[in-house]
Amino acid sequence: MAVQENVRAGPAMNISQGDCRAIFDAMSDAILIHEVTTGEILEVNRGMCEMFGYTPEEARGLRVTALCGGEPGSQLEPALSLLSTAAAGSPQVFEWQARDRAGRVFWVEVNLKPIRLGGRESVLAVLRDIDRRKQAENALKELFNAGFENVTIDLIYGIPGMRLQDWAANLDFTFSFDIKHLSAYHLTFEKGTVFGKMLEKGVINEIDEEESSALFNLLIEKSEKAGFIHYEISNFGKPGYFSKHNSNYWKQVNYIGIGPSAHSFNGYSRQWNVSDVKGYINSLNTGKTFFESEELDTRDRFNEYIMTSLRTMWGIDLEYVENLSGKFKDYGLMKKEDKYLILTNQGKMISDNIIAEFMMPGDE
Repeated sequence: MAVQENVRAGPAMNISQGDCRAIFDAMSDAILIHEVTTGEILEVNRGMCEMFGYTPEEARGLRVTALCGGEPGSQLEPALSLLSTAAAGSPQVFEWQARDRAGRVFWVEVNLKPIRLGGRESVLAVLRDIDRRKQAENALKELFNAGFENVTIDLIYGIPGMRLQDWAANLDFTFSFDIKHLSAYHLTFEKGTVFGKMLEKGVINEIDEEESSALFNLLIEKSEKAGFIHYEISNFGKPGYFSKHNSNYWKQVNYIGIGPSAHSFNGYSRQWNVSDVKGYINSLNTGKTFFESEELDTRDRFNEYIMTSLRTMWGIDLEYVENLSGKFKDYGLMKKEDKYLILTNQGKMISDNIIAEFMMPGDE
C-alpha cells in the first residue's frame, strides 16, 4: 500500500473525484485511495476515518506510511511486491499491520486495485479490521505451544453484513488448527442487548432465511470435511471429543449441583441453589434450606425430553412419538434409524418449528 513505479504499466479503472466520493459514502468498509508515486492519500471514506481516527481533511494529504503499525520497510514490503501483480489487473489481498491516530496498532485485511483518480495513477485500498482474528490466532498458537491438545472454539454466524465468503474464511481459519470441538451458534436478537437495540432502531437487519440456510449448510459441509461429527445442532466434535457436560443435559442424565447458583436434576424434579455466596454458606451452617425446587409433571418431562433430545444425533425414541412422525419423514425433515427419529440436515434448519409440533400442550 505504498509507492511503486512499475504500477503505471498496468490497466486501471478511471474515476472522477465527485463519483468517487458518492460511491465511497455508500460503502461501509474502510476505503482510501493513494497516489502510486508519492503514496499521498487522495481520497477516503467515512469508514476509513472511523477506523483511523482522522477527519477527511486530515487524512487527505497524509502518506500511507503514516498509517503503518511497524517499521515502514517491514510493513510495506509485502504490499510493494503485490502491487506489481495488482497493476496487471488482478486485485490483491493481504494482511497489514496499521496504526491509528491514537497510536493503536491493529491488523487489517487490504484489497488493492489500481485505478486512475482525476487523471492521477493511484491505488484503491479496501481495508477490513481483522485484529480480533489476529488476537484469536495468537491465543490459539500459544495454547498449542503450551501443550494443550483438547481445544474447543466457539463461533457466531448470521451476523448482519456477514457474507458467505466471510463465514467460509472463518471456518477455514478455525479448521487450520488441530481443535477437537466446535460450537457454532446463529446470532439471535434479544431485547435490551446492543444488537437488539440496533435492530429496533433499524440500524441493522436480520439476515434472511436463504442466507441463514447457506451459512448453516456451509458449516455442516466444512466441519464434516474436517473430520467432525455433527452431534448436536450447534455442536461438532472429533470422535471421542463430544462435550460430556452438555451431552449429559441432552441425554437427560441426572446431575447434582454444588455451590451458589448451581442446578440439580434427578429426572423428576429440578432445584437451584441461592446465588448469594454468604447466604449459601450461612444456610449450610444453620441447617436452613439453601435452594428452590420444582416438581416436573408428565408433560414437563416429555417436553424437556423432546426439546433436548431432538437437537442431537441420537434423536427421540419412536415409542413416544410414533403418531407424529409421519409428516416430517414425508417431507425429508426427519429420518428413522432403528427405533429412533432423527432430524435430517434440512430438518435441523427449522428445528424449533419441528420441536414445537412434538411438544405436549399445556392446560388451556
